[in-house]
Amino acid sequence: DCGCDALTYTLMEGPGGINSVSGIYSFAATAQDIGCHHVVVKVADNYGGEDICEFDITVNNNPPEIAECPDETINIFWGQTATATVTATDLDEGPSALVYTLESYNGPVSSEPVVNPTTGEVSWTTAETNDFLGMFQICVKVSDLAPSTVECPIPNSAVCCFNVLVEPKFRVTIEKSHDVYLGHYTDLTITLDDSYESMEMGGFDLLIAYDASILSLVDASPGALLEACGWEYFTYRHGYNGNCGTGCPSGP
Repeated sequence: DCGCDALTYTLMEGPGGINSVSGIYSFAATAQDIGCHHVVVKVADNYGGEDICEFDITVNNNPPEIAECPDETINIFWGQTATATVTATDLDEGPSALVYTLESYNGPVSSEPVVNPTTGEVSWTTAETNDFLGMFQICVKVSDLAPSTVECPIPNSAVCCFNVLVEPKFRVTIEKSHDVYLGHYTDLTITLDDSYESMEMGGFDLLIAYDASILSLVDASPGALLEACGWEYFTYRHGYNGNCGTGCPSGP
């Protein structure tokens, strides 16, 4: 009853607090405490005797969950811009506002997708070059910025991946003709751009407009592309047989 054996508890390291008489430890964690914490408590008597109690506390985090992610392939032509929106929810709403970033992308380094960090809107502008042709994958990560390290891995993010298929546009060029007098004949070449590779084409129709007051079509013949491919047929029509409906130009 003299109190000679009284013990005193002291928090030496870590968050929270401890009752110095009862030794009851308490820690009311907030979102800012997410992570791993090492706690050290010392107990001592009145005669210099002491001992140490050590333990670890992990404050977990509810990571974001993807709410909206494109589940179908986005199809565009080269030179166009692919757009998509990734959204997510966060059950514990923290510790910070959600941040969207580009996680991975396997397309040309000359034009990486742009991700709006606050809205999750994604835009990717392509160019009319071969390296932009094909199927590409874009992955967007959303994080609540909870601290996470190798020593203390805390889940703090989710990833949405979607595919973009980029196909070429067939570029048709009609040759220009100069210094041709009325009543004379001239040849105009129509070419199809072949700067892309491994594209198959089953056929095409062209509607060519010209000023019928100064020009008239005499003949059309297949060029090297059609001859080399050995296509089954080649036909042309003009005037009222142009098959252009009500939108016929003066010289179809």
